[in-house]
Amino acid sequence: MDLPIVTYNEEDYVKTSVGNLVYKRATLCGSQNIVLNGKCILQKDCVFRGDIAPIRIGKYVIIGEGSVIRPGSKVLQAAAAFVPVQILDHVFIEKDCVIMAAQIGMYCHIGADSIIGRNTCLKECCEVKPGSVVLPDSVFPPFSLIAGNPAKVVGCTAPARLT
Repeated sequence: MDLPIVTYNEEDYVKTSVGNLVYKRATLCGSQNIVLNGKCILQKDCVFRGDIAPIRIGKYVIIGEGSVIRPGSKVLQAAAAFVPVQILDHVFIEKDCVIMAAQIGMYCHIGADSIIGRNTCLKECCEVKPGSVVLPDSVFPPFSLIAGNPAKVVGCTAPARLT
């Protein structure tokens, strides 16, 4: 899976000391609870809801235009608790996605206009096709190709074996 070349206008972004590029008008609620580990790109009109629960993002992550990252909720004995979001390294989230996952593993690719339900766990090297709707509390194994509404495993992203 080859990613597109991302170009940006330096005047529209803030560059942090560890190399993160954050669009100046991105909405970061509760910024004290948002951790970007380095070399991340947050594009135009992204929304991060760190005021609800912590959001941790690994290195080399690209969040597409208009995407929303917010923690999912869990009901515990008649009280709601919010689950932190963890996005690991080398993840590409395309435009207009809604992410409420508990964890997205390394090298995952989330297609445009996808919705990842609350408390979902995507293991390493998963690909979610554009327009997919992943149900809440789903867990997908490594190398899953995920598509549909509701989303399910439709294939494998592992490279073919060399013989």
